[in-house]
Amino acid sequence: MFDELISGLFGGIFAKSFARFLRKFSLLATFLATLLMVHSAAFVIDLWSNGWRGAIEHTRTFVLTPVGIFVPFGIALAVAFIVFINAPKK
Repeated sequence: MFDELISGLFGGIFAKSFARFLRKFSLLATFLATLLMVHSAAFVIDLWSNGWRGAIEHTRTFVLTPVGIFVPFGIALAVAFIVFINAPKK
């Protein structure tokens, strides 16, 4: 329960300013940057737990699977959609 409280507080405090920052960029740039960050985060987690060789090997096998393609794509699409929804009306 405490984790949900902290998550809600951080989301409430930083969500508006983060969305305002992301509105400066195009949706394609937001999508590609998020996609790159998701893959980078997965690589860093593998690097931390398995070392260089394990991280490189897991990245080679993970990226070309359906999960490795569609999950980061879905996360990046969700972020781009949220930015699109919160974009100011012209």
